[in-house]
Amino acid sequence: MQDDLLKPTLSATRQHKPLYSTGALIAAAFFGGSFAVLCVAAVNSVRQQRLAKDIIIWLAAGVAVGVVSYLYANGAIVPIEDIVHRDYRLANRVGGFLLTGLAFLMHREAYRVQQFAGGDSPSPYVLVIVSCIIGALISGLLFASPDFLSGSVSA
Repeated sequence: MQDDLLKPTLSATRQHKPLYSTGALIAAAFFGGSFAVLCVAAVNSVRQQRLAKDIIIWLAAGVAVGVVSYLYANGAIVPIEDIVHRDYRLANRVGGFLLTGLAFLMHREAYRVQQFAGGDSPSPYVLVIVSCIIGALISGLLFASPDFLSGSVSA
């Protein structure tokens, strides 16, 4: 009977790596936009060993952000002559902050456990920089002129 009392119960469950902080998500939203937040959120899902559960949500969010970004950048939402690159970046950042909220809500239990247990988040600098570069590349491709992408622009 006393042997059961001495067995640790927490070690029987799977151990998760600590999540990147919400500050990392916010930095990715501010500097990299929606696609950067999706990268950081997907890494957090991998660290929590729940990517199979979250992948549908992240893919759906990525497709939705991509479609809206493409339509906005090519004048389907706002006339192309009214689009300023600054407006697109602002819309991309707002989308990033909305996705930050979604990522936090999806992983809030893990964040609470991590905070309660006193776990420190890993350093986010490399991940946020790489995510911002990926976000900028994807946004640049979506914002690029179709003439430029097809190669029919003459210099």
